[in-house]
Amino acid sequence: MKNIDPHKILDNANAFLIAANRLNEQRPIPNTANFEWPVVPYVVSLSFALEMAMKAILATDRRFAPTHELLKLYNKLPELVKNETTAVLNVTPLEMRMKLTKANKSFEEWRYYYESTSLEVDPVFLTRLATMLRDICQRLLIQKNIVRVE
Repeated sequence: MKNIDPHKILDNANAFLIAANRLNEQRPIPNTANFEWPVVPYVVSLSFALEMAMKAILATDRRFAPTHELLKLYNKLPELVKNETTAVLNVTPLEMRMKLTKANKSFEEWRYYYESTSLEVDPVFLTRLATMLRDICQRLLIQKNIVRVE
């Protein structure tokens, strides 16, 4: 097992979540009825933020999962975390699996969006889940008294 500081992973998750939120800002193009919205970088950043939040939670138990697949990472989370996410997000475990299955490889697939015929994610749901998992990880770091490694 790699000995990786969960604080550093969480910092990365938070940075990509901030980036995703900024990329989600739609800006009008002057003198047109159109707007700019960098959707591909938004989804890639959001997916990576979610991945990092889950890896940070796993790292609080000194566990590591070398994958970008969101469903695999979610399935490795502690049951208490999964139960909290489904309850707060008001979804059943089956609905959670279905939503994560659609977004499972979004970090990899959306980077090469131009190669795909159709990609689908629910960015509002992914944002809520990434934010919630970030907050859960912050709480776990305090509860487990895990100090930052400098």
